[in-house]
Amino acid sequence: MVKPMCGWTKCNVAASWVSRSSKSGGAWIARDNNGVALIHSRRAFSNAQDPLTAALISLLWSINDLRSLRMDKIIFETSSYCLRDAFLHPVANAPHRQLITAGAWIARDNNGVALIHSRRAFSNAQDPLTAALISLLWSINDLRSLRMDKIIFETSSYCLRDAFLHPVANAPHRQLITAILNSLKGFVDWRVEHVVPDNNKVASLIAASVTKEHRHQSYVASGGPSWLQAMLSQEADVPQH
Repeated sequence: MVKPMCGWTKCNVAASWVSRSSKSGGAWIARDNNGVALIHSRRAFSNAQDPLTAALISLLWSINDLRSLRMDKIIFETSSYCLRDAFLHPVANAPHRQLITAGAWIARDNNGVALIHSRRAFSNAQDPLTAALISLLWSINDLRSLRMDKIIFETSSYCLRDAFLHPVANAPHRQLITAILNSLKGFVDWRVEHVVPDNNKVASLIAASVTKEHRHQSYVASGGPSWLQAMLSQEADVPQH
C-alpha cells in the first residue's frame, strides 16, 4: 500500500464480474494523504465480456470522475492482476485496445435555451447501437440525478430508433434496452423521439469533440459550450415542443 505525499490523493478502484450475461459493478474511493476517505462512488454496467474488460471500464470511469472533480495528483491502486498484466503486456491484450467512444447530452428549456450539458468518454462499445444505448442510459441517469422530471429525449440515431421499434430483433442489446426502460420510469413524464441529424447537431458535435479532438475529460457544465454559442442561439429561435 502506497502512502500518498502531501497534496496527493489515493484512489482505490475495484470491479466485480460474474458473467457476460450479468451486470458488472465498479467502485472507487478517494482518500487524502492521511488515509481519510474524501469521496466514493459505485456504478453498475453491462456488456463486459470478461473480468479484464470490467476492470478497464472501472478504471477509465474512476479516472474520468476524478478529473471532473479536479483532483490532479492521484495514485490509483487496484488489486486486479489481469489489469496489471494488461498494462505490462499490452501487445498480448490486443482485443482490449479499443477506440474510445463518446456520448453527450444537452438539456434546454421550453424556449430552446441551453440549461446544462455534459460529455463523457467510455470504452467497450462493440458497435454503434451499444454506444447509442450507453449514451442514452447515461443521460437518463444524469437528468434524474438533476431532478428534472418531465423530459423529451431527442436522438438522431437510426439504430437506436430501430432498437426500440423492433426489440425482438435486437436481442443482444436487450439488457441495455431494459435498463433504459426501467430508468425512464423514474420520470413523472417522458418521451423519446427521433429527429433528423440537423436537429441534433450540438449534441453530436460535443460528442465528436471527444473522439476527433481527444478531449477525453468528462464534465457537466451549465449552459452550452462557448464554442457552439452561435449554433445554440440559432437553434433557440426554432419552435420547440
